Amino acid sequence: MADVNSPTQQMLAAALRNADASVQLAESKVTALVEGVKAMLLQPDSGLMRVAIAELCGQIRMHVNEAGNSINASAEQLGCSHVDDLAINTGLRLSTAANTQSPLKAKP
Repeated sequence: MADVNSPTQQMLAAALRNADASVQLAESKVTALVEGVKAMLLQPDSGLMRVAIAELCGQIRMHVNEAGNSINASAEQLGCSHVDDLAINTGLRLSTAANTQSPLKAKP
C-alpha cells in the first residue's frame, strides 16, 4: 500500500476507499439480483413473473443509483464531480417515457 502522508493524500485515499467499497457492495447486490432474474426466467410463468422481474429490476436500479450517489458525494467533497448534461437530459426523457409507457400498466 502506498504511503499516505499529506492531508490531501489522506482525503483522496479515504474517498477512493469509500468509492471502492460502494462499487463492490453494489456489484455483489446487483449480481445476486441478476441471478435471481435469470432463475425466474427459467421457471414457468406464474402470471406474476413480470411483476416480480420488474421489482427486481427496480432493486438493481436502486443499488446502482446508491453506488453512483455515494461516489458522486465523495467527488463533490473533493471538488471533482462530473456533470454530463447530455446524459442528464437523456435520463430525464427516458425516465418520463418509462413512467408513461410501463409494460406493467394495463393496455386498453
